Amino acid sequence: MRPFITLEPIEHRIKGNGLFIDSVPLSNILALDISPVYVTSLNSISQRINYYKTSLNMYFPNNEVFYAMKANYSLPILEEVKNAGAGIDIVSIGEWRAALSSGIKPQKICFAGVGKKGVEWKEAIEGG
Repeated sequence: MRPFITLEPIEHRIKGNGLFIDSVPLSNILALDISPVYVTSLNSISQRINYYKTSLNMYFPNNEVFYAMKANYSLPILEEVKNAGAGIDIVSIGEWRAALSSGIKPQKICFAGVGKKGVEWKEAIEGG
């Protein structure tokens, strides 16, 4: 189910005016004339986070939802994750810095993975 993707009747789609993502016509996205272009529904991100939180709360009242930053770390997505109340799962000090710059609180960041240098751990620990 793609609730934030809507289709107009076929006669509109043939002319390139029938597909909308978060109410933005695909024709507007294509008019950007850049390649590649990646389109993500911010509404679907917050909806999914709320769905996960609601589902988990039914059985595990003390839970946290974390978004894997490596999936997509664009600023609008990170801000949407933050606004939806989720945390961020990171694996590098670069991701740590990006999460902080997007306004994520250190307490909502899970720093995982192997192969970290001492200076990376030090920066993260001293940063909260």
